[in-house]
Formats: sequence, structure tokens, C-alpha cells
Amino acid sequence: MKKVLLLLLILLGNFGLVYSQTHFTQVWSGDAFEQMNFSVISATLNGIDLAVGDEIAIYDDVYCVGVTAVTIPADTIPIITSQRVSTTVVDGYTSGHSATVKIWDASEGVEAIDINVTVVGTGSMIFTAGDTTWLNLAGTVACTEPTAPTVVTITQPTCAVNTGSVVLGDLPSTGTWTLTRTPGGTTYSSTGTSYTVADLPAGATYTFTVTNASTCTSAASANVVIESVPSAPAAPTVGSITQPTCAVNTGSVVLGGLPSTGTWTLTRTPGGTTYSSTGTSYTVADLPAAATYTFTVAVVDACTSDASANVVVDAAPAKLSAPTVGTITQPTCAVNTGSVVLNGLPSTGTWTLTRT
Repeated sequence: MKKVLLLLLILLGNFGLVYSQTHFTQVWSGDAFEQMNFSVISATLNGIDLAVGDEIAIYDDVYCVGVTAVTIPADTIPIITSQRVSTTVVDGYTSGHSATVKIWDASEGVEAIDINVTVVGTGSMIFTAGDTTWLNLAGTVACTEPTAPTVVTITQPTCAVNTGSVVLGDLPSTGTWTLTRTPGGTTYSSTGTSYTVADLPAGATYTFTVTNASTCTSAASANVVIESVPSAPAAPTVGSITQPTCAVNTGSVVLGGLPSTGTWTLTRTPGGTTYSSTGTSYTVADLPAAATYTFTVAVVDACTSDASANVVVDAAPAKLSAPTVGTITQPTCAVNTGSVVLNGLPSTGTWTLTRT
């Protein structure tokens, strides 16, 4: 099957197929003369398959006698070489000379510094008209170290989200890269010049390196400090409760155990009414009667406490009916004071009449 594919590609080449290569320049043009064919089964740079735009060239000494640009990664790559025709200039290979291979890494803009060439089957690296040689290539390119990731924005843990995150910038603009987190060794692969690393465990300091598509690794980023998850203050303690009276139809409660530093905010349930102040105790007034309340407390950049114990505010006392006037006894010559019978007084408990 591979030989059929090669012959098809050679035929297309003879009818003017143009390869989009830009780095190597072969010494001949037009139709190949007494061509020798090279078919690259696999080709890697630093252990990674060649990418679109990378180039493979066949050389006779210092002369490029055939070149192909990669259009489909990990596919068989055909290269046609042409035999020398001119007697005055080198315009092709010389039969019997040794062939060498060069590889261009388009993403890094460098040639491979070392190429391991393996001939598959009965082929040869000696130029022979009409022959076909199948090759496996494994090249190495010198690393151009990418820029260390820059720390753009750090988001700290909150009461609702107990992990942090960081936006990293200045990542490689081409190809797929891999970030590596230290400590932990967790990796993140993507593309583009910025990336948000989420779910960073709290209470730790991290750095990040980036490895580009050519497997070159950067220096470490600046420190990314993820703070501990904010702690919650203690629940307010319930002190003295003042119940509604006939004169004041609301209740109040003294709450203690509040944060000793900073400004805090109490939240009442039900209702959601808030009270902000400072200090370790606070009197919450104007509590509507006939209800049960709890209170939580929160400070800036911290979590909300658990709820306090119940604060039960009784119903306001009902106003008594006015006494009704019964029999009035007037003063006499013998008794110089009067008296009155009052009715409609409370039927239970001890009551007090006040005369005006």
C-alpha cells in the first residue's frame, strides 16, 4: 500500500505538484531526470512527529537535490531527487555519491543538529537512478528556551470556594504547550498566550514552567502564593433578653462573643436585617414581638459564623379593660369619705389599681 501511495505521489510530482517549502532550495527544477525516490515512513524531532511546514531535504554533499514540506503529520513523506545533467553547474545528484538528510523545524526556525537515519528494507543511501529508499528519521533540535510564564492575576480562596486560581501570561504563541506545576507536578496542556490554572489547593506556594511544542522548557515563573481558606468567627452568644411591655411593644437582646478586632456585621434570621459595628458585645433592639430569631456574624475577608442560640421574643402584653364603675357611696355626717365598687377586674392573678 505504501509503495502504491509513493508511486502516486511521484506521478503527481512529475506533473508539476508544488510543495509549500520555504527553507531548503533544491538545485533543480521542472521534471526530475533519472530520479531516485526517498520515502520517509516516520520522522520526529526531539521525539515528536514533524509538524505541518517542517521540511526534509536530501543532500549530495552541499547540494540540495530534493526537498518536501510536511503537509500531513505522521504520514508517509515522499522526496524526489534528480540526477545531475549539466556539466558546468551542479543541478542534481551524482550517481554513486552518498545521500545525507537535513530537517528544518519551522516552529523553532532551526535545522536539526543531529539526525539518526534508518534505512528500512533493501534500500540504500547511495544515489542510484530509479531506486527507492524507505527511511525512518529521528532528529534533535537545540532548545530555544521559551519565556517563563508571567503571573497576571491571583484569585484567593473564599468561604464559598476553598481553592485558588491564577492567570498565567506570555505563553508560547504557536503550537501546543504544557505547563508544569511545582510542587505536585500537575500538568496542563493547551494553546494560546494566556491560561487560567484553577483548583489550586489553599495554603501553598507554587511556580510554573512551560514546555513548548519543541519540548524546550522555560525557567520557573514568579511565586504564586495561595492563602489559607478564611476562618469563620465563633457564633454570637445570647445574653440578656428584654421582652416587650405595654409601653414598648418590641424586644431586645444583648449578643456577646463578637470579633474583638475589625468591623463585623450581624445578620438576623428571619428577615435578613444586618447590624454593623465593632467590639465584643452589641445590643440588638427593636425586635418585633412574638418571634424567634438567630444571629450570625461575619468580618471582612472571613467566613460567616454558625448561628447563635434561639432568641425568643414574647408577644407584647395585651392591654387590660378599664374597670367599670358600680355603686358609689357618698360621705355622710358620720363618715366623711366615700367609696365605689369597681367591676371588670382581672379574673386571675394579683392586680393593682392606681387611683388618679
